[in-house]
Amino acid sequence: MQDMAFNVKVSRELKMNKLKLIPADKAAEFPYFPLTQEHRRFEQSVERARMLLSDLRQVINAELNQLINGMSLEVDINLCQGNSLDLWLKESGRLMMGCPIANEFDEHTYLAMDNISAHHLADICLGGEISQSLDPDSCIDLSATECRVAGRLLHRTTLAIQKRFNGNKSALPALRIEKMAAPASYIYLPFKVRVLLEKDALSWFLWLPSTMFVAPEEPEINRDKMPIMSSDEQWLGFPVKGRVEMASRSISLSLLNACMNGAVLPIEMSKEAVFKLDKQVLLKGRVVEQDNSLAFQVTKTKELTL
Repeated sequence: MQDMAFNVKVSRELKMNKLKLIPADKAAEFPYFPLTQEHRRFEQSVERARMLLSDLRQVINAELNQLINGMSLEVDINLCQGNSLDLWLKESGRLMMGCPIANEFDEHTYLAMDNISAHHLADICLGGEISQSLDPDSCIDLSATECRVAGRLLHRTTLAIQKRFNGNKSALPALRIEKMAAPASYIYLPFKVRVLLEKDALSWFLWLPSTMFVAPEEPEINRDKMPIMSSDEQWLGFPVKGRVEMASRSISLSLLNACMNGAVLPIEMSKEAVFKLDKQVLLKGRVVEQDNSLAFQVTKTKELTL
């Protein structure tokens, strides 16, 4: 299942002023255009995260070396699309931890791994060795210690990433998430972390909020800096666009189609014309001739309050 992305695929092949549907096998040839500000910021965060993968690798490697003593390891981390992670989390034998970040956005970081990896992680962090004859059925339920080790790994990783990229530390201790689901797309970036040991390998998924890589933009309108019209004279000079209607009529689609083919549409001129701002009638009057041109003479007005 693919994540729904609000992107536009543009085709240059237009016929009869109508958009042409693009076959699925040709859709990849056309560029994607993020529509909303959130999508554009997410695209920026993805690009920046790719540039910082080596920094993330160093941070995670340093934290693992402090948790795992006396064992050589190598960390590999990559961005992943996360299209099927929701289905993966719904399978049995999964562990998911969430680490709250004390900021204005109420965000988290998340870690998810299978129970066997959680069991092996606890073994090597507590000074033991990975069991080569582990029965998968014995890892259906994880102990409190195994969950605590995974939560500690997420908490330390989150603090180290915050310190490296943002210069502060504001993460709270990680907690186990019972109802597992993939974090929201376009808000969180999914990473695949793989740790290569001497004879074994561990892997897990890590979700980081996009705000760790690209700060959210401030609103485009800053009301404190908006110009203030302090006098009636300034308000009276403010330009507005209105229109004078001399006639209006409701017609059927068939008559409209006939008019487009050259038919004549009969109308009746009203004795009274109206002046409108948008759909609001402000003035009533009549159209008169003045100096060889048409003019609008007001006969009725509505009380305006500035």
